[in-house]
Amino acid sequence: MEKYRKGGMFMNEEKRPFYKKWWFILIALLLFFAAIGGILDSLGVQTEKEKETITKQEEKEKAKKEEEERLANRTIDEILEEDEKDVDRAELDDGVLTIERDVTTFWDETSILKIDVLKMFEILPKAFEDENVDRVNVVLNMKMTDNKGKSEMEPVIFYEYSREDFEELDYDNFLWMATSETWRIFNESTSYEIYGTIYKNVDEDYKNKLINGISKIEE
Repeated sequence: MEKYRKGGMFMNEEKRPFYKKWWFILIALLLFFAAIGGILDSLGVQTEKEKETITKQEEKEKAKKEEEERLANRTIDEILEEDEKDVDRAELDDGVLTIERDVTTFWDETSILKIDVLKMFEILPKAFEDENVDRVNVVLNMKMTDNKGKSEMEPVIFYEYSREDFEELDYDNFLWMATSETWRIFNESTSYEIYGTIYKNVDEDYKNKLINGISKIEE
Protein backbone atom coordinates (compact mmCIF):
# COMPACT_ATOMS: atom_id res chain seq x y z
CA MET A 1 0.00 0.00 0.00
CA GLU A 2 1.42 3.35 -0.94
CA LYS A 3 2.14 5.88 1.68
CA TYR A 4 2.44 9.61 1.34
CA ARG A 5 3.94 12.32 3.46
CA LYS A 6 1.78 14.83 5.23
CA GLY A 7 3.09 17.29 7.73
CA GLY A 8 6.29 15.33 8.02
CA MET A 9 4.46 12.06 8.79
CA PHE A 10 3.75 9.03 6.66
CA MET A 11 0.10 8.03 6.61
CA ASN A 12 -1.84 5.16 5.04
CA GLU A 13 -3.47 6.05 1.78
CA GLU A 14 -6.72 4.43 2.94
CA LYS A 15 -8.13 4.09 6.44
CA ARG A 16 -9.13 0.55 7.68
CA PRO A 17 -12.98 0.10 7.69
CA PHE A 18 -14.46 0.18 11.22
CA TYR A 19 -16.01 -3.27 10.83
CA LYS A 20 -12.55 -4.74 10.51
CA LYS A 21 -11.30 -3.20 13.69
CA TRP A 22 -10.74 -5.47 16.66
CA TRP A 23 -13.15 -3.71 19.01
CA PHE A 24 -16.03 -3.95 16.54
CA ILE A 25 -15.38 -7.64 15.95
CA LEU A 26 -15.32 -8.22 19.73
CA ILE A 27 -18.65 -6.44 20.23
CA ALA A 28 -20.20 -8.36 17.33
CA LEU A 29 -19.04 -11.67 18.80
CA LEU A 30 -20.44 -10.76 22.22
CA LEU A 31 -23.79 -9.80 20.71
CA PHE A 32 -23.82 -12.99 18.64
CA PHE A 33 -23.19 -15.26 21.61
CA ALA A 34 -25.71 -13.33 23.71
CA ALA A 35 -28.33 -13.84 21.00
CA ILE A 36 -27.52 -17.56 20.77
CA GLY A 37 -27.83 -17.87 24.56
CA GLY A 38 -31.18 -16.11 24.52
CA ILE A 39 -32.49 -18.42 21.81
CA LEU A 40 -31.31 -21.50 23.71
CA ASP A 41 -32.92 -20.22 26.91
CA SER A 42 -36.15 -19.56 25.03
CA LEU A 43 -36.09 -23.04 23.53
CA GLY A 44 -35.45 -24.50 26.98
CA VAL A 45 -38.44 -22.66 28.50
CA GLN A 46 -40.63 -23.68 25.57
CA THR A 47 -39.56 -27.31 25.96
CA GLU A 48 -40.41 -27.27 29.68
CA LYS A 49 -43.83 -25.79 28.95
CA GLU A 50 -44.46 -28.42 26.30
CA LYS A 51 -43.49 -31.13 28.79
CA GLU A 52 -45.87 -29.69 31.41
CA THR A 53 -48.68 -29.52 28.85
CA ILE A 54 -48.10 -33.11 27.78
CA THR A 55 -47.95 -34.27 31.40
CA LYS A 56 -51.21 -32.51 32.27
CA GLN A 57 -52.90 -33.97 29.20
CA GLU A 58 -51.70 -37.46 30.10
CA GLU A 59 -52.99 -37.02 33.66
CA LYS A 60 -56.39 -35.91 32.36
CA GLU A 61 -56.62 -38.87 30.00
CA LYS A 62 -55.59 -41.25 32.80
CA ALA A 63 -58.18 -39.78 35.17
CA LYS A 64 -60.84 -40.01 32.43
CA LYS A 65 -60.06 -43.68 31.78
CA GLU A 66 -60.10 -44.45 35.51
CA GLU A 67 -63.49 -42.73 35.88
CA GLU A 68 -64.89 -44.59 32.87
CA GLU A 69 -63.67 -47.86 34.36
CA ARG A 70 -65.18 -47.00 37.75
CA LEU A 71 -68.53 -46.11 36.18
CA ALA A 72 -68.55 -49.33 34.19
CA ASN A 73 -67.97 -51.43 37.32
CA ARG A 74 -70.39 -49.79 39.75
CA THR A 75 -72.84 -51.90 41.71
CA ILE A 76 -76.57 -51.18 41.42
CA ASP A 77 -76.68 -49.39 44.77
CA GLU A 78 -73.80 -47.13 43.71
CA ILE A 79 -75.54 -46.42 40.40
CA LEU A 80 -78.82 -45.44 42.04
CA GLU A 81 -77.18 -43.37 44.75
CA GLU A 82 -75.08 -41.42 42.26
CA ASP A 83 -77.43 -41.12 39.29
CA GLU A 84 -80.94 -40.89 40.77
CA LYS A 85 -81.65 -37.50 42.31
CA ASP A 86 -84.55 -38.90 44.35
CA VAL A 87 -82.39 -41.52 46.07
CA ASP A 88 -80.41 -40.25 49.05
CA ARG A 89 -78.99 -43.63 50.06
CA ALA A 90 -78.89 -47.11 48.57
CA GLU A 91 -77.49 -50.38 49.82
CA LEU A 92 -77.47 -53.88 48.39
CA ASP A 93 -77.16 -56.63 50.96
CA ASP A 94 -77.61 -60.31 50.17
CA GLY A 95 -80.04 -59.70 47.31
CA VAL A 96 -82.06 -57.05 49.15
CA LEU A 97 -81.72 -53.53 47.75
CA THR A 98 -82.78 -50.76 50.13
CA ILE A 99 -83.30 -47.29 48.66
CA GLU A 100 -84.03 -44.32 50.90
CA ARG A 101 -85.35 -40.83 50.31
CA ASP A 102 -85.36 -38.03 52.87
CA VAL A 103 -88.61 -36.09 52.55
CA THR A 104 -87.85 -32.50 53.51
CA THR A 105 -90.62 -30.55 51.73
CA PHE A 106 -94.28 -31.52 51.38
CA TRP A 107 -97.77 -30.04 51.49
CA ASP A 108 -99.23 -32.58 53.88
CA GLU A 109 -99.03 -36.28 54.74
CA THR A 110 -101.25 -37.28 51.83
CA SER A 111 -98.97 -35.49 49.37
CA ILE A 112 -96.07 -37.67 50.55
CA LEU A 113 -98.07 -40.79 49.67
CA LYS A 114 -99.01 -39.33 46.30
CA ILE A 115 -95.72 -37.77 45.22
CA ASP A 116 -92.74 -39.29 47.02
CA VAL A 117 -94.07 -42.85 46.98
CA LEU A 118 -94.54 -42.59 43.21
CA LYS A 119 -91.08 -41.11 42.61
CA MET A 120 -89.44 -44.06 44.29
CA PHE A 121 -91.69 -46.59 42.54
CA GLU A 122 -90.48 -45.25 39.18
CA ILE A 123 -86.95 -46.38 40.11
CA LEU A 124 -87.89 -50.03 40.63
CA PRO A 125 -87.51 -51.13 36.97
CA LYS A 126 -83.92 -49.91 36.95
CA ALA A 127 -83.28 -51.64 40.28
CA PHE A 128 -84.61 -55.00 39.08
CA GLU A 129 -82.49 -54.84 35.92
CA ASP A 130 -79.67 -56.06 38.13
CA GLU A 131 -79.91 -59.84 38.42
CA ASN A 132 -78.39 -59.66 41.91
CA VAL A 133 -81.50 -57.89 43.22
CA ASP A 134 -84.18 -60.22 44.59
CA ARG A 135 -86.30 -57.58 46.28
CA VAL A 136 -86.40 -53.82 46.75
CA ASN A 137 -87.18 -52.02 50.01
CA VAL A 138 -88.29 -48.41 49.64
CA VAL A 139 -87.92 -46.23 52.74
CA LEU A 140 -89.16 -42.66 53.11
CA ASN A 141 -87.69 -40.69 56.01
CA MET A 142 -89.00 -37.54 57.66
CA LYS A 143 -87.76 -35.36 60.46
CA MET A 144 -89.72 -36.31 63.56
CA THR A 145 -89.72 -34.59 66.94
CA ASP A 146 -89.92 -36.65 70.13
CA ASN A 147 -91.44 -35.70 73.51
CA LYS A 148 -88.19 -34.04 74.56
CA GLY A 149 -88.17 -31.78 71.52
CA LYS A 150 -85.34 -33.61 69.76
CA SER A 151 -85.67 -33.87 65.99
CA GLU A 152 -84.10 -36.45 63.71
CA MET A 153 -84.79 -38.24 60.43
CA GLU A 154 -86.80 -41.41 60.95
CA PRO A 155 -88.43 -43.91 58.58
CA VAL A 156 -92.15 -43.14 58.32
CA ILE A 157 -93.22 -45.01 55.17
CA PHE A 158 -91.95 -48.35 53.98
CA TYR A 159 -92.93 -50.63 51.11
CA GLU A 160 -91.30 -53.64 49.54
CA TYR A 161 -91.54 -55.51 46.24
CA SER A 162 -90.11 -58.96 45.66
CA ARG A 163 -88.95 -59.68 42.12
CA GLU A 164 -91.82 -62.12 41.71
CA ASP A 165 -94.47 -59.60 42.75
CA PHE A 166 -92.94 -56.84 40.65
CA GLU A 167 -92.72 -58.97 37.50
CA GLU A 168 -96.40 -59.86 37.84
CA LEU A 169 -97.21 -56.22 37.09
CA ASP A 170 -97.70 -54.92 33.57
CA TYR A 171 -95.45 -52.08 34.62
CA ASP A 172 -96.25 -49.45 31.98
CA ASN A 173 -100.01 -49.84 32.32
CA PHE A 174 -99.79 -50.10 36.10
CA LEU A 175 -97.66 -46.96 36.33
CA TRP A 176 -100.18 -45.08 34.24
CA MET A 177 -102.93 -46.03 36.73
CA ALA A 178 -100.76 -45.51 39.81
CA THR A 179 -99.71 -42.01 38.76
CA SER A 180 -103.04 -40.64 39.97
CA GLU A 181 -103.87 -43.50 42.35
CA THR A 182 -100.69 -44.24 44.27
CA TRP A 183 -102.57 -46.37 46.80
CA ARG A 184 -102.31 -49.08 44.14
CA ILE A 185 -98.55 -49.22 44.77
CA PHE A 186 -99.20 -50.18 48.39
CA ASN A 187 -101.96 -52.65 47.57
CA GLU A 188 -99.85 -54.59 45.06
CA SER A 189 -96.66 -54.49 47.13
CA THR A 190 -95.20 -57.50 48.91
CA SER A 191 -95.51 -55.61 52.20
CA TYR A 192 -95.78 -52.05 53.49
CA GLU A 193 -96.11 -50.01 56.65
CA ILE A 194 -97.09 -46.39 57.28
CA TYR A 195 -96.02 -44.71 60.51
CA GLY A 196 -99.03 -44.08 62.77
CA THR A 197 -98.54 -40.31 63.06
CA ILE A 198 -98.45 -40.04 59.27
CA TYR A 199 -101.36 -42.40 58.68
CA LYS A 200 -103.78 -40.62 60.98
CA ASN A 201 -103.36 -37.37 59.02
CA VAL A 202 -103.87 -38.92 55.59
CA ASP A 203 -107.11 -38.09 53.75
CA GLU A 204 -109.90 -40.52 54.60
CA ASP A 205 -110.61 -41.17 50.96
CA TYR A 206 -107.02 -42.29 50.41
CA LYS A 207 -107.02 -44.47 53.51
CA ASN A 208 -110.22 -46.16 52.37
CA LYS A 209 -108.45 -47.30 49.19
CA LEU A 210 -105.72 -49.06 51.19
CA ILE A 211 -107.01 -52.62 51.40
CA ASN A 212 -104.74 -53.50 54.31
CA GLY A 213 -105.00 -50.19 56.15
CA ILE A 214 -101.92 -48.97 57.94
CA SER A 215 -99.74 -51.98 57.06
CA LYS A 216 -99.50 -55.14 54.99
CA ILE A 217 -97.60 -58.19 56.15
CA GLU A 218 -95.95 -60.46 53.60
CA GLU A 219 -97.87 -63.69 53.16
